[in-house]
Amino acid sequence: MSPLIVIGLLGGLPLLLGLVLRVHTSALFISIASGYLLSMFIGDTAGLVSRSFVATSSAGVITKLAVFFIPIVITMFLMRKSLNAGQMVMHFLPMTGCAVLVLVLGLPLLPAATQVSVYSSFPGSFIKQMPDAFVGIAVALQLILLWMTARLQHQQPTARSQRRGKGVVDGGGRWGRGTGGGAPGGLRSRRPIVCRCSYEWNRPGGRRK
Repeated sequence: MSPLIVIGLLGGLPLLLGLVLRVHTSALFISIASGYLLSMFIGDTAGLVSRSFVATSSAGVITKLAVFFIPIVITMFLMRKSLNAGQMVMHFLPMTGCAVLVLVLGLPLLPAATQVSVYSSFPGSFIKQMPDAFVGIAVALQLILLWMTARLQHQQPTARSQRRGKGVVDGGGRWGRGTGGGAPGGLRSRRPIVCRCSYEWNRPGGRRK
């Protein structure tokens, strides 16, 4: 298989699916990290178990790849449409970092011959020389996104509570909860509001023409 096709499948396919399915980037990042940890600590044992059922030399490699990608696939299915169209702008760069992370962490799990073919190409050699930089950028993007979204979620309830804490007088002179303000207790005025239609009806001279 061509090295560019392998790079496109490992890096481009997760980015395309994440954008189309509108998967939350933080959940996708956690699933990538979980899959990599599982493949490192459980992949060898799962490979030994798979060789006892399938007598092929590539059974262990395929099993480690499956352990790595299963959490990612499940997350994309369960967390689809967890973002709206407006949020995709904020999540585009972190999602691109997630796709690069899949590429950097997934290449060492491929068969040895495929790794040599990919790393001998120009994009593959660039990835092999700077994996720590790609991982660091991907993690930094996720942390920035986490801090920004957490701050926005903290500010929204505060704004809603401030709006609910202000009072307004309705047309019948009764006190209601609304967006008015300026008087103690969140009440805008102690004078009832008189409906214009009632004033025109009851004024001297009869109904307004």
